[in-house]
Amino acid sequence: MYLDLKNTADAVVEKGMKYGANLPATAGGKDVVTNKLGSTVNIVGTADVTNATEADKQYDGNNVIQQSTKDANGDTTVTVKSEQKI
Repeated sequence: MYLDLKNTADAVVEKGMKYGANLPATAGGKDVVTNKLGSTVNIVGTADVTNATEADKQYDGNNVIQQSTKDANGDTTVTVKSEQKI
């Protein structure tokens, strides 16, 4: 019985939470990422330019804000907004 409970718990942790975006994180990648339960998802306005591509370096996150909302189904949407005058 212990093994069945452990296997079930492990399966739930592995199933995790799915996070969608307008664009994939990598070229040819998926626009939905799954994280294990208990992991941390960081939503930030300024990118780490250390590993940024030349295209990424054209963006500045200092005029960006994020807003999180949850709908009646329990789905959360994180909206990233930027100042209109750039």
